Amino acid sequence: MYGLGTLANCVAIIIGALLGVFCKRGLPEKWQETMMSSIALCILIIGVQMAL
Repeated sequence: MYGLGTLANCVAIIIGALLGVFCKRGLPEKWQETMMSSIALCILIIGVQMAL
C-alpha cells in the first residue's frame, strides 16, 4: 500500500504530541525548562552537523 509509512509517521507524531501535552502538566517547572533546553541543544547540534 502506497503511503503507509507516511500515514504511520503522522499517527506517531499525533500520539507523541498528545502524550507530551498530558505528561507536561504533571512535571515540575524546572524539569520542563531543562527538557526544553536539552531539546534545543539537540536541534542546534543536528543543524550544525547538517550544515557541515
